[in-house]
Amino acid sequence: MSDQYKESGNPFLRSMNIKPFRLKEDGILYISSEFHEKIIKSRLLPGDLEVVGIGEPGQCCVIPDSLPEANCSDLVVLSPGDQLIADFGAIAINSSSVKQFVNSEKVGVAQAHFNVESMKLTPLELPSLDEQTAISELVADF
Repeated sequence: MSDQYKESGNPFLRSMNIKPFRLKEDGILYISSEFHEKIIKSRLLPGDLEVVGIGEPGQCCVIPDSLPEANCSDLVVLSPGDQLIADFGAIAINSSSVKQFVNSEKVGVAQAHFNVESMKLTPLELPSLDEQTAISELVADF
């Protein structure tokens, strides 16, 4: 993919840009709009959850509103629906219990990775939306 990188265009995130609870903006690359459309299934929008698939699998953050439509490589993209608040999803996915699950699901020898199919199997217990909001607000205060 390195031959697709441009000086400007659509932001392109890699696993190195995703840290627990935060997007590391230095090191973001760019791709052309044409290439972005070609790989649209890996599109990212503000509010999406990004989970590292290769490198340090399982690290998760919410794409901030400040990042316009972007794209990615080696990340698992989760778009929260009406039963999941994104910030709570990041808390749950970065938790020690989910980290244990991710470690048990990693595949590969030379470079361990965690894939979309494994993410679908990740046990996430979702409290009510009110409880998710309260938990997210408590964690944000730390």
